[in-house]
Amino acid sequence: MGNDYFLRNRATIAIITGGTQGLGLAIAKRLAREGARGIILSGRSLDKGEDAAASVNSMGTECFFVKADVSVPEDCYHLVAAALERFGSVNGLVNSAGATDRGTLLDTSPERWERLFNTNARAPFLMMQGVVRHLVETGQPGSIVNIISMTGRTGWVPAESGVGRHDGSRD
Repeated sequence: MGNDYFLRNRATIAIITGGTQGLGLAIAKRLAREGARGIILSGRSLDKGEDAAASVNSMGTECFFVKADVSVPEDCYHLVAAALERFGSVNGLVNSAGATDRGTLLDTSPERWERLFNTNARAPFLMMQGVVRHLVETGQPGSIVNIISMTGRTGWVPAESGVGRHDGSRD
């Protein structure tokens, strides 16, 4: 493989929700290794976010962190706006943020259910809406990756209830 393959993302400016750790951070580092022009990481922890952005910056890709709780619509809107303000354009989105707390059908409160749904279903929708709106307005192509839970595909069922509420919001 030629060097161009390893720089295949040199035109990419991507937002990565949940990008301060785990799979989101691994994707950010992969994009940096492939020459991404810019990366915006988001998460709820300022310390983790600044550390993650510094680690990606050290790889030669401009990266910055935006503290955001994607379960809050205004934070989703702000995240897209901050990326556009910083880079002028966005052509990639990785929805990696996710709430994974578990409960049973009998002990899950409406508040917990709402938090899970808002993080795992509404947030990716709002993020995609914001990025796609920009792509359509500018006529440029882009890529979106939605990370979902495999729990619903692997048959995890809480022993005490037989029903998992996390599964439906991420599948």
